[in-house]
Amino acid sequence: GPMVPPARGKAHVLLLLGCLLGLLACSPPPKPPQPVRLRLAVAAPLGNLAGQLAQAAHEGNPDLQIEVVELGPDDPAEALVTGRADLALMEGGLDHGDRLSAEDARPSLRTWTVATDALAIIVHPSNSVQGLTTDELRRVFAGLEHRWDRVGGTGTRIRLVARPPESLARLTFDETILAGTHIAGSAVIMPTDEAVVRFVAANPDAVGYVSMALAGSRVKVISLDGVTPTPDAVAAGRYPLTLPVTLLTRTGASQKVRSFVSFCLGPAGQEVVTRLYGPPPDA
Repeated sequence: GPMVPPARGKAHVLLLLGCLLGLLACSPPPKPPQPVRLRLAVAAPLGNLAGQLAQAAHEGNPDLQIEVVELGPDDPAEALVTGRADLALMEGGLDHGDRLSAEDARPSLRTWTVATDALAIIVHPSNSVQGLTTDELRRVFAGLEHRWDRVGGTGTRIRLVARPPESLARLTFDETILAGTHIAGSAVIMPTDEAVVRFVAANPDAVGYVSMALAGSRVKVISLDGVTPTPDAVAAGRYPLTLPVTLLTRTGASQKVRSFVSFCLGPAGQEVVTRLYGPPPDA
């Protein structure tokens, strides 16, 4: 009779194929990618900007979930180096002050300037002075002019409020305005922008400087060389007292981290930035 085995061999192959197809059909569908939460470390004064950028980025791309972690002024870069954060947002750059204790950590970080902050000169709302020149401001903070009536105001002795010597605001102010002259010994030193605002709001004869985004309505912002620090004036390069706002990542950062950087530098991110600050210098 005819030989049976070949047909049986073919049946085996078909059976095997059937099993394989069955396995493929029964394997669970691939899981949708889990949204990754990125941690954005930020120094407190930039908390508002960080929160608005994180929210807007998430609205534009629901996969981007960003948790804002508020830290002290020099801590965001450290948090990035130690892996406690994926991104950091801070005033100034890595070259301002003693930013990182680990010198060798710097090459492992990348920086982008995402905004330009300005130091607003603030006085009490009752003060009649509308503006000062850079030279008048220098003379006031050097203690060479002691009275408001010498710089366009009325009567009363001027009370100076400054930031601690190591703070970036102080370094920027001293470098740009005092330019080698020493600040008057009578200046009251306040640790934060908020503390400066509170002091000036409570003292009719006081003058201080704070981030343009934090002046608020309790004090009066005066012009410097005829220019008030608005996002537009800073964008046009007309305001003399500015400092960069920097976004940092580790080199070789993930695609998610890179897409957040792109968002911050792109039109949607810059629309958020320029509600509060000026754009980066090259924008």
